Amino acid sequence: VAVALYHSDIDAAILVRQFRPAVYASKLIEEEAKGADGDSNLPYSAGFTYELCAGLADKEGCTVQEVAREEILEECGFDVPLYSVEKITSYVSAIGISGSRQSLFFAQVDETMRKGLGGGLAADGEAIQVMALPMDQVDAFIA
Repeated sequence: VAVALYHSDIDAAILVRQFRPAVYASKLIEEEAKGADGDSNLPYSAGFTYELCAGLADKEGCTVQEVAREEILEECGFDVPLYSVEKITSYVSAIGISGSRQSLFFAQVDETMRKGLGGGLAADGEAIQVMALPMDQVDAFIA
């Protein structure tokens, strides 16, 4: 599941930034292909990605909407009422590998819903930074 979050108090999209080892490893391979020796000074920042709040729908007995709500709280720190987590669509992703179904939701948050800082579950190895992207900067961020 993935959730597009809009923070109405600050007119911003809420994204998460996290280190992805596979992204870092891929960039190391690219550096080696360019002729860099195994002593690359590639900064760890090369492995960080900006993403929608998201998670696996692997909790038995939970609907994908309930999983989306839990991910909003775990990753971003907002306790959103379940009825406010609106399904946008679902689609098949990773077609050539697994053909898994992805569900995309939308939720609006504000500071009254904040219950913590987010950051993910340390026990699961998550180290997530929450980022507010002002709506008037979205186009430049995507470009």
